[in-house]
This record gives sequence, structure tokens and C-alpha cells, in this order.
Amino acid sequence: MTVSVEEPNLFIVGFQKCGSSSLFDFLVTHPLISGTNPKETYFLCDRDYELFNPDQNISSKNASWANYFSGKTTRYRMEASVCNFYQKMALDYISGINDSKVIFIVRDPVERFVSTYKYNLNWLLKYHGYVTLEKYYELIKRNELDRDMCRYAIEHGKYLKYINLWHERLRKDQILIVNFHDFIKNQDGVVKQLCEFLDVKNEFSKIIPKSNTTTSPRFKSLHKFILRFFGGRNFPGKEFVLKLYQSFFQKKDLTKISPELHKLLSKEYQDEYEQLFKVTKLI
Repeated sequence: MTVSVEEPNLFIVGFQKCGSSSLFDFLVTHPLISGTNPKETYFLCDRDYELFNPDQNISSKNASWANYFSGKTTRYRMEASVCNFYQKMALDYISGINDSKVIFIVRDPVERFVSTYKYNLNWLLKYHGYVTLEKYYELIKRNELDRDMCRYAIEHGKYLKYINLWHERLRKDQILIVNFHDFIKNQDGVVKQLCEFLDVKNEFSKIIPKSNTTTSPRFKSLHKFILRFFGGRNFPGKEFVLKLYQSFFQKKDLTKISPELHKLLSKEYQDEYEQLFKVTKLI
């Protein structure tokens, strides 16, 4: 398959809660790279994925990539649905594009697990009441959470399983693995990686944007009431009210993991530490 002007040829396919939004925002500062709007289109997701939309999917006859791009012609047109790493349709489609480029961004898998917990706190509070990090782990192990990011919070930290599937279908020069910690603390090194991978000059912005900072409620009972009363309602000024609420009643989440849980999770990710992070010096 040869990519058309309407289709993307650069993809951030994974992983969730590893800094993909910041990477996307950084990459589109380059004059030769444009991105979809929104960043995550879910255009290539499988039918059984919870966010599958039959009217906005590659399987639909009426759907088009043109709906997600501004029309500007650039060398790279990027899409970044980070669920794509485990979507069969995405793998089939992207591997069929000549010279497509795929980026994985990874972080310490235990940190990633904690980040999924922080990200899902509002959803957990709404449907399960206040859940500790340890309880979150137990609920996942018992398969009692029905939201994909929660259900697979442990599984999707097993990066090698998914990266290897993509390596089987794409050439080595089509895949780049970016380390989240390097992206934040060693920008020059990561920019060099990106330039070599994409064969472009360094014309990126010098500022790495921060995206999706996690907060937690100061008063859990009030927060639960707000979610139930305002969560599903639309009214004039809703966005302003919610931002005002976040300013006064939410704080940066500083959840810490216990040594016991850290040990359990580290065992889950033994292959990642021994084969991916240690060998490639990603941490």
C-alpha cells in the first residue's frame, strides 16, 4: 500500500500513560510534521474496542482521514491513538503502508501502572467509590473492572509482547522506541534519535510541553457529588465551572506505591526490566 496525501505515515502507537501527548505536541512543532485533530482518532481500532465508532472507522465506506487533517501537505502526517499497539486492524493497516514510521514511547512499567491509577481515579470514584492503589491492583487481578485502561493496566505494561508483534511485520528502521524519562531529562539525545529516525533536521521547538498532568480531589465526597451531578450534563459555562472547581478543589496527585506492591509488579514486568530496559539502556 502506498500512502496517499490524505493518510498518515507516522504513528505513535503506544503506550498509554507514557507521555504520548507530550511527544505528539513536540513532534508537530517541526515544519515537516503535521498531526491529526484530535490526536487520538481511534480510526484504526478493532470492533471489540470500547471506543469503536462504526461511523468513524477505517472499516466504514464513508469515513476518511481527511476529516482529521487540516489539508496542509507535509512530509509526515502523524496519528497517535496509543491504543493501536494492541489493535489488529491498526497493525494490519500500518504494516501495509510503504515506509510507514512507528514510534513507541515507554516508561518504567511500574510507574506506568501507578499513572493509570491516577488517571482513572475519577472513574473509580464514580463507579466504585474510593479505591486505594493496592485495592486497584486487587480488582484488576480479579478482573472486576470493566474499563479497558483499568482492565489491562497490568497487561499493557508488558511492552515486549506487543513490540515484538510489530517487529514481525515492519522493518527495524520503521520502528523507534523512545524512553519517557530521556524525553523529559535528556531532550538533546531524544531529538537526535528522532531526527535520525525521521531523516529530518532539528527544527523542533526547544520546549517539551507538559500534557495530562494528573490531579486528585481534596474532598472525595464533594468530588463524587460533582461527578454524579455535572458529569453527564451539558449546560452554559460548564467548562468554566469545571476549571474553577479544579483550581480550588483539586491538587496534584502524589500517590506513592508501597514496597510490597512494587515488588509484586516488578515481578510481573521481569522480562521488561531484563530484556528491554536493561539491554537497551532505556532506564
